[in-house]
Amino acid sequence: FLRPEEATEIRVEFDPAFKVDRVCGVVKQKLLVHYQDHPQKDHVNLVGEVVFPNLRLSEEKLDFGSVLNDTTKQMTITLENPYPLPVNYQWMFLEECELSHPDEHLGRIESLGESGSLRPFGDSGVL
Repeated sequence: FLRPEEATEIRVEFDPAFKVDRVCGVVKQKLLVHYQDHPQKDHVNLVGEVVFPNLRLSEEKLDFGSVLNDTTKQMTITLENPYPLPVNYQWMFLEECELSHPDEHLGRIESLGESGSLRPFGDSGVL
């Protein structure tokens, strides 16, 4: 209840922990104000950005096709950090049985690939 010429402050919080998929994104919602005994409705647009250390991959699949015995085939994939947080990353090979739940196997994998850091896209530092 506000009397004439009276003002009050309300605290509005944004908690990025609700975004459990750990993928960067922008959240948009409205804060609605309803009046008792009056049909008027007002709103305030709310915008919050959740930023995690994520990478963008240039490919989702690398298909090597048939590779003859005693030969090799090389393909490349680009890792990009388009977000404002630096990213420390590591890559590894997963066995077929591990693909369905990769997070469960991270502690048991012995053959790690490379690791490194990527600075945010557009940063003047070297990738």
